Amino acid sequence: MRRIGTLSDKDAAETFGDYLLTQDIQSQVDQAGDEWTIWVHDEDCVEAAKQELETFRSDPQAEKYRKAVVEADRIRHEKVQAAIAVKKSQIDLTRQWNKPLIAQIPVTFTLVVLSVIVTLGTQFGTKYDAFGGQISMVPDMTREGEYTKYPANYRELPGVTKGQVWRLITPAFVHFDPLHLILDMYWLVLFGGMIERVRGRRTIILLFLLTAVVGNVTQLYLKGPAFGGMSGVDAGLFGYLWITGQMDPDSGLALPQHLVFIMLAFLVLAATTNLMGPIANGAHFGGLFAGMAMAAVSASWKRLR
Repeated sequence: MRRIGTLSDKDAAETFGDYLLTQDIQSQVDQAGDEWTIWVHDEDCVEAAKQELETFRSDPQAEKYRKAVVEADRIRHEKVQAAIAVKKSQIDLTRQWNKPLIAQIPVTFTLVVLSVIVTLGTQFGTKYDAFGGQISMVPDMTREGEYTKYPANYRELPGVTKGQVWRLITPAFVHFDPLHLILDMYWLVLFGGMIERVRGRRTIILLFLLTAVVGNVTQLYLKGPAFGGMSGVDAGLFGYLWITGQMDPDSGLALPQHLVFIMLAFLVLAATTNLMGPIANGAHFGGLFAGMAMAAVSASWKRLR
């Protein structure tokens, strides 16, 4: 902090301090005997503040200084409100983290429970008649040894067109072996939990529905209805976090660069090699682009407001 000069009148000194604030120069006014000393906090602003002080001395009644008093009050009020908001959010976040996991991320937790129930109920995706045959993307699917039979008109979504709209999302709950289930649930809790804690239940529900539907429909049209898993949704949640972190860095949602690299590398390897076995790439990329699109729209809307 540097002393830049003095003024003999308290009101004049405070008015000049208000003017400096409107110029984004942090200052302090202290009494020193019969005079008032002006201090500037930032060393880089000292010379500019000295020049402003000389200009002020030549015409302290100028219109811009009277206006500065009102503007400075507004700036101080906004800073107080911002500090209150930050403190409130810190308190709310502390309370949130002190809750049990099921209370912190109830939607994400419910998706995990449903995945476990459906996966076990379908005997890891081998019993298409489980749950009344209502889980698969299209009706009348059967398993014969290593092969799966399904209607020839599957691209017409025969079940959905008859009102069974849940079939658009239910394949996401089916997993084909324990490792598949564990990995998908890990990423769901990691990504979904982050989003639900910051953006709330409505956002995670909308994201799940959007990424599941887009990913499942994409996979259906590319490879047929014999697929399942939450990985398309996981890719969508990743895409949402990635783009939100880029377009809205103050959102509190961001991923470390090494994790972004790992996820993108996995998606590319899964799509271009057979190292990971049969992979629902359509669901992955459909979900990924859906999540990215929702993040871009959300961030753009926030800027426009």
